[in-house]
Amino acid sequence: SAGTDIFSKICALLQILSMNVDDSDKVKSELLTVTTMRKLQDHKTLLSTKAKMKEQGRQRAKSFSVAPPPLPSATNQGKKRKGSSSVASSQPWSLDPHPRYHEDPVTAISALLHELQRAN
Repeated sequence: SAGTDIFSKICALLQILSMNVDDSDKVKSELLTVTTMRKLQDHKTLLSTKAKMKEQGRQRAKSFSVAPPPLPSATNQGKKRKGSSSVASSQPWSLDPHPRYHEDPVTAISALLHELQRAN
């Protein structure tokens, strides 16, 4: 939805603003307050819980289906690799391997919190 897309982009913007050295002292100090960090952590918990409940609902719906379970493939056997928390801070036309923003809101807020805790 548009709300999660905007939220993810805002998290990326705040992450970039908190990393810049020039004028970011005000942004970084505001983000590092106890109240703001607690609100961000609470929102992350809310988003994580919501995502888990949605996945559990999907699993329950799948368990009622009549189709046979899919055969295990070689690609699904390994552990899921944890992605980078970095976002691209260069111009859009530059070749930067990092994403412009994290599409998943839980990943977006986790990356922001990770960057803020690293800066603290």
